[in-house]
Amino acid sequence: DRILLKRRGTYRGQIILGTSGTPSQPITVGAYGTGDLPVIKGSDLVTGWSNYQGNIWRAPVGSKVDQVYIAGQRMNLARYPNSGWLRNNQGGGTQLHSNDLTQPNGYWTGATAVVRSSSSSFDTLPVTGYSNGTLTFGAPTLNMGTDPWGFYLRNKLVLLDSPGEWYYDAVAHQLYLWAPGNANPNGLTVEAAVYWSGVDCYWHRDNLRVENIAFRHQRLAGVFNDVAFH
Repeated sequence: DRILLKRRGTYRGQIILGTSGTPSQPITVGAYGTGDLPVIKGSDLVTGWSNYQGNIWRAPVGSKVDQVYIAGQRMNLARYPNSGWLRNNQGGGTQLHSNDLTQPNGYWTGATAVVRSSSSSFDTLPVTGYSNGTLTFGAPTLNMGTDPWGFYLRNKLVLLDSPGEWYYDAVAHQLYLWAPGNANPNGLTVEAAVYWSGVDCYWHRDNLRVENIAFRHQRLAGVFNDVAFH
């Protein structure tokens, strides 16, 4: 079997290859026609924006969002600080204390910390508690001691405070956006990355071929070999 996409076309979603081919007759995903490669996008268009407050707008998106693009440019997930890093003063295990954190107790509970936990690694850690400059995590990190490794915090609506930032509420399935130039996003091409891969090759399937396809905006991979996940 062959699944052929027309060149110069854009196709949103994911192709799942759940059946094996044979060495002489592989199952193929490819292209036909002339011109630029067809594009499989892992993003959906986001429409139906309503004003939330000020320059922040929101729209329903039913699937988890990993990235947001406007006119092809990637936007920033709302974070604190907006640029640069906070510094660890004492960290390791399930806690990190920073003199840079002066917000009231409980303020960071529910956020996510992105921590440079060593010279060669980063951890993304859910914050389960916050008190007097100390973050408590739902999973342990490396023993940083007093090494001044950097970190920042994200995944809270309150952090959406500048143009080009977004936040996704996974409970209410709402995407929040402050568009560049304070624009109304109803007049923009907004895309949210919601699909895991472009082509998913299922576990223990073989003799599959993917060729002459361009991939954009997938959450994980353009072509994903599912062996390690089943």
